Amino acid sequence: MKKLYILIIITFFTSKVSVSQELPKFIKDSLDSYISQNIKKWNLPGLSIAIVKDGKTTHLKGYGVRAINSKEPVDETTMFQIASITKSFTATLVAMLHEEKKLSLNDKVTKWLPYFQLKDSTISQLVDIEDLLSHRIGFGNHQGDLNFEKPPTQRRQIIEGMSKLNISKKFRGSFGYSNKSFIAAGDVINAVTKKTWEETIQEKIFLPLNMSSTEPSLNTNFKYPNIAYPHTYFRGKQVIRDFVPITVEAPAGAILSNAKDMSNWLKVQLSLGMLNDKRVIPRRAIMQTRRVKSIQAFSQSIDARTHFYAYGLGYYIRDVEGYITYQHSGGGYGFSTNHVIVPEKGLAFIILTNSDVSDFYMNLTNVILDAFLDKPFKDYSKESLKDFEENNNQILKEMDSLTAIVNSNLKPKLSLNDFSGTYVNSTVGKLNIVNKNGKLKVLLPDYLKISGDLEYIGDNEFLCTFSDYDFGVIKIPFKIKNGKVESLILNIESYEDFDYHFVKEN
Repeated sequence: MKKLYILIIITFFTSKVSVSQELPKFIKDSLDSYISQNIKKWNLPGLSIAIVKDGKTTHLKGYGVRAINSKEPVDETTMFQIASITKSFTATLVAMLHEEKKLSLNDKVTKWLPYFQLKDSTISQLVDIEDLLSHRIGFGNHQGDLNFEKPPTQRRQIIEGMSKLNISKKFRGSFGYSNKSFIAAGDVINAVTKKTWEETIQEKIFLPLNMSSTEPSLNTNFKYPNIAYPHTYFRGKQVIRDFVPITVEAPAGAILSNAKDMSNWLKVQLSLGMLNDKRVIPRRAIMQTRRVKSIQAFSQSIDARTHFYAYGLGYYIRDVEGYITYQHSGGGYGFSTNHVIVPEKGLAFIILTNSDVSDFYMNLTNVILDAFLDKPFKDYSKESLKDFEENNNQILKEMDSLTAIVNSNLKPKLSLNDFSGTYVNSTVGKLNIVNKNGKLKVLLPDYLKISGDLEYIGDNEFLCTFSDYDFGVIKIPFKIKNGKVESLILNIESYEDFDYHFVKEN
């Protein structure tokens, strides 16, 4: 009888383990073909993915090519800029220092950075480290990202520049996504450890997690043998763009990594700090990043699977079909990325792509979640691609219409010289408009190496075609008063939420 009892227990635990490790049918049988088919439909150059389930890497693979003009394939060791997923690393690093009692998350930022100053001096003295890592210091989304000043050589310069920005939201009462907050957090790490953010993250995260290929940022002086090239969408086509080296701003979004290395990060997240039976990150440090700090507005009409949406420290937190998920995506400068952790399902995965426009990485995120949460298959990509193509066709039609207006050779009432001059925005900096051989050009400061051609389209508006993909092709309206040009408005889609008013100098 005793033997039978032991046999029943062994059988029970054996069956439990096999069930927990069994992969959904879609993941086993259809994931490969789904990705391969959709990167073609989206004209997405390349994608790399790692899926970790119950402590094991169950899917690790690359798809497509490193560049649209190359046949070199993407694999699991192809390097990608992971963009704002970097914020999860920076927040975890600060939480580790908190657990080591080298700092407190409740420390005022000014304790470590006396030069930290916002426009509101009272708020400046109240902002703590936790506020930096949860986007609740009172800035609007991406406020201050657009800047024409000479590129800073030190993080301190960026932090001191925060004093120029208006407090546009309620301090601790609303969420405003801020890259500058995480740059400040990087300088806090420097002040506490007496080492740079780069040195500290290598020492405390990359090395212990065996992320041997991962670097704090792209090294432009090194020729990487296996790297994905950045792409963007311009006038209906996927195009290669230049790498953008991110150094001073690195704590907000610069890490260079691959799916293989990132699978170790996922394993550590699921095991609450363990890798190969060794403690590499304090359990409490990981839990600190998962505590809700900012509640987000959301609509169930957009995603009926979700009932709340929040932000912790370097992680978005929401439920999907009743399961808590922790995730952070990244995008820009030619890359789109996302990683998701679902502790109750023992699931974590990361998706890396080398285009900053395609939404397929988010569609794939939802497809994978549905598969592991035992939901019927839904092709999120089909509807998303349809919307993308319709929107792109609309943009192309609008461009054709604007080109026709340009070709009709309309003339403004004022002379082109009246529009020429220097325009100033107190936060962003200066730009110049010059009349060159009877055509107006926008000239940003020389070190930015960005210019734009202005063509009149009526009603004191010009169509501006910039030389930089991030700025793209936009309409620039001018304000005329009493026969004189007063100002212009710059609205760059890549720098969302703000119209930038530039006043013309006399």
